Amino acid sequence: MAVRRVLIVEDTLELGRMLRSALLTLDPALDIQVMPSAEEALLEISRQHADLLIADIRLPGMSGLDLVSKLHQRFPQTPCILITALTEEGLAHRAQEAGAVYFLRKPLSMGTFLDAVAKVLGITPSAPSLAEARVEKEEGPRLSMRLGRLRQTLNALAVYLLDDRGHIVAQAGDWLPSYFEPEWIPPLMTALSAGIKVSRLIRPGPPQGVMAFKGTEVDVIFAPVGVFGLVLVTPAAESTVRLPLAFEAVLQAAQEVARILDEMGAPYLTVTTATPPPEPPLTLPPGVEAEVIPEEVLPAEAPELEPLMESLQQPPLPGDPQAIDAFWEAAVEGEAAPPLTPEALTYEQARRLGLAPESESETEDDDTHE
Repeated sequence: MAVRRVLIVEDTLELGRMLRSALLTLDPALDIQVMPSAEEALLEISRQHADLLIADIRLPGMSGLDLVSKLHQRFPQTPCILITALTEEGLAHRAQEAGAVYFLRKPLSMGTFLDAVAKVLGITPSAPSLAEARVEKEEGPRLSMRLGRLRQTLNALAVYLLDDRGHIVAQAGDWLPSYFEPEWIPPLMTALSAGIKVSRLIRPGPPQGVMAFKGTEVDVIFAPVGVFGLVLVTPAAESTVRLPLAFEAVLQAAQEVARILDEMGAPYLTVTTATPPPEPPLTLPPGVEAEVIPEEVLPAEAPELEPLMESLQQPPLPGDPQAIDAFWEAAVEGEAAPPLTPEALTYEQARRLGLAPESESETEDDDTHE
């Protein structure tokens, strides 16, 4: 039997890796690739056939809806599953019109997700052996289950796990207003970064701590998980009695989430950075030749600039403070002071030539005579 290929299009690479790990539990022989953009996925499928495409709707550049629509036109035999955290109405209908066979909303129910993939690929899930069941029991709850349990424990409206770029990689609860991502996440990530720095000042290793803010309608509690962030939104409480219990529950949950991410291979302890693409070489339009600019713009000898160069070589004013003071004292007393340089004029000479204004007394005398 040929190896089945699955393409996961998700710009949050951590979530893409988590989905890949989950799919491998269905069939370890699956060939699964995670791609960050719809354009790359469309190019890859045009090169090599895929048995299933799983795409998020919100992607940089081309959206998941546009990707499925274009793919359905060119390769109608390729089934597609669309997932999204968007809550706007009509998305399910638009996904169906684009050609998606399944439309799933985040936070994903892992059981529903795996059942959909198994049906599309024709995989019959096998019952786990006793050894596998024992390993699963020792591993503890999966990420989505752990977030859901934390939400139930603290009666939270929602629990989010944010990666180092502020993307929601996992979620429990349906509370996701339109202003959450553009207005809440940037300051939350700034506060988390500051908390991580404080934690590193007082203890080595991964940061451990909890921060909380009380509001009029909701309270926000969050904790670092490596460079990730665990965020809880709870109804506003009038009393602060439950805050110590909430701190302990969130701190314990953050440690368990870190262990689950470690088992999944997610790089939650390092900041994800993208290598900037190399700058393309400068190309000129056809028929246009590059102009070579000489290193020396001016010729070695420029006769027309000689007067200017000579004027710049004139001797500067004397730097003797006594000579300068004597000049101004003589000018104030009306005495004829020798010029400081041969080319300089006295004030009287400048006045006679009309280059200096007359004194106020002379102006008053003129007005009186008139």
